[in-house]
Amino acid sequence: MQRLFSERKPNWMVCLGLSCVLVLSVSAALRGPDLDEFATFIFANPAMPLHTIWSKLWLTDANPPLFYFLAHAWAGATGLALFPGRMLNLLALAFAAAWFAGAYRRSRGTVRRRLEYYLCFVIAAHFFVFYFSEYRSYFIQFMMAAVMVGAWIAGETEAPRIDPWEVAAFVVLVNLHQISAIYGCALYGVLILRDLRRRRIREASIRLAAGLAAGAPLLAFTWLQMRQARSVVGQVDWIPHYTLIQAFQQILNFTLRGLGANVVSLVCAGIALFVAKHRPDKAALGTAGLLLAALLIATAAVLAIDLAVPIIVDRYFTFAVAALCGVMALLVTRLAEERAWIRWLFVAQAVIYLLVGGIQTATDRRWSDGADKLAAVAAKCPGTRIHAGSVPLEPAEWIGLKYLAGQRGLKVLPVAPDQPGRCPVIYWTENRPPNRVTLAAAGGNALAAADRTAGWGVPAAQLRNAALIRSKNGAILVIGGPKG
Repeated sequence: MQRLFSERKPNWMVCLGLSCVLVLSVSAALRGPDLDEFATFIFANPAMPLHTIWSKLWLTDANPPLFYFLAHAWAGATGLALFPGRMLNLLALAFAAAWFAGAYRRSRGTVRRRLEYYLCFVIAAHFFVFYFSEYRSYFIQFMMAAVMVGAWIAGETEAPRIDPWEVAAFVVLVNLHQISAIYGCALYGVLILRDLRRRRIREASIRLAAGLAAGAPLLAFTWLQMRQARSVVGQVDWIPHYTLIQAFQQILNFTLRGLGANVVSLVCAGIALFVAKHRPDKAALGTAGLLLAALLIATAAVLAIDLAVPIIVDRYFTFAVAALCGVMALLVTRLAEERAWIRWLFVAQAVIYLLVGGIQTATDRRWSDGADKLAAVAAKCPGTRIHAGSVPLEPAEWIGLKYLAGQRGLKVLPVAPDQPGRCPVIYWTENRPPNRVTLAAAGGNALAAADRTAGWGVPAAQLRNAALIRSKNGAILVIGGPKG
């Protein structure tokens, strides 16, 4: 074990890193898409010039435009497609790996081992394994948060200095998502106050300048957003409304779920915190306390905002998960040094979760499941007409279904009245399948429920001659033609 965690031989980390790249890339290639990813297709369309996409789309979205700007540039180089788009996350992974390699090379002793544990905890987190294969900003957010937290705890416990990687990650993070911005700014606010209290004016000035540099574009964009008649700021009817207690419970639940397989880490952190002989030194406890204080301040701010506008969604709490990984790394270092076998458990939980999560992600077909079933039906009669989407039209769903059908050599039509002939007519949705409410409203008739939920408007006479195929996320209504 001592050789595994050697000061001079980080070979195990190189192997772990390469395994991460391989597993994550395979899962990104095989995982099925969903609605949010096809929304990125719209906002990152390289066929639209920047000035047009800025005024027509980005200013009407609730998210800051940095991710869309990166995705737009990336799509211009790679083409607008699912797998190449997902591989944009490789840039964030490379950024985090470059920071870690440099920090690890510079560090010694306790700080180096703390970084090793932190690496294992981050890899064992849900956001790392499951969100790389999403053509959205959440993996990038998690990597920026991980670098920001990791760079701070490494620099804080080694010497009173600010790592440039920390500042760069903070500036990017703040402009990716408002919730991440709240958590990142809360930590920086706590650190600035601490620096001022210790009369570390240089460090406080650097962090204040970084905060202003990061916050200025976000505030300017939000101001422009609010001036748009088409602005969707505050239009979050898809997010549940919670009471204050429910909202806090949801944040706690989402954060703990986001920790993924870090069960051993949490148990060891609890032991280290409450058993005196395993408790870390005062410096580590103080650093962990600052992280927790920042989390509480940010969570209080999120709860206050949520009372006015619902904003609590599971995937928005990337920073909280990264911060807890940092807290655990600070707390367990002494215990892991005293019980060398615990280090094996940290590595094992990271490797196992990476592999199991990679398999689960790669086999998660999502919308591809419906596309495959649709293709199987259409293959039986080449003249089959396919009406894709729902009414009212959801642009991201239409683009997604058209994309998936095109991959299988099929063409789709907008939803419209149609009559089957020699071949059947198909209505297909992945975004609005029948649910309990519409099924009950239709008297238990699954065909009528599917039609009502998707808004297809299929006549009752045609429904009597129809068959319903359920996919993982959607519904396929086959009217007439050979069903066998």
